[in-house]
Amino acid sequence: MPEANTSPWPEDVFDFAFLPGTDDRLADLKTLAEPEDWTYEHTHSDHPYPILFNYIRYTYRRIAEENKIALSEDGQFSCFNTGLVTPNQEPIYASFETNRKEGAQPWFFKNWFRRGEWNSTSSPTCLILPITLTIQHASYLTAERISGLISSTLSAKRRETAFLNLIGRWKAMRYKRF
Repeated sequence: MPEANTSPWPEDVFDFAFLPGTDDRLADLKTLAEPEDWTYEHTHSDHPYPILFNYIRYTYRRIAEENKIALSEDGQFSCFNTGLVTPNQEPIYASFETNRKEGAQPWFFKNWFRRGEWNSTSSPTCLILPITLTIQHASYLTAERISGLISSTLSAKRRETAFLNLIGRWKAMRYKRF
């Protein structure tokens, strides 16, 4: 049985933050990240980098679930580890500032930045950078999930064994001569 989501964060990145020019921002991330093919080869998409678009959505969902979104001390900025790295293996973060528009998403996307990046003191990146040292990427295999996988696999094996035993008995009865 799936556990209830107790995260204080919205489940979808687009409910969490306004990302102006999403496709352009994804192009910026593609340029910053280690080279990867982020396009579909034979499927139409509304986005130029559909695999990257989905990757960010699902990575955010897991990050929010695990409550791994970091806040600056003053609560004006947030960021999360995208799980992507630069060609030099530096983690890449998504940074946000509070959205000043009433009735909109709580956060406004600012930029992608690498761990070793250091901008001028007026940049939100500078305010967030100290907290990025402790930000973890999303974890997809937890002890509970591994345990669930093992127990469901064992259950499937037990079902298979029982089925094979039943087939064996049926065959034995079918060919048994009285």
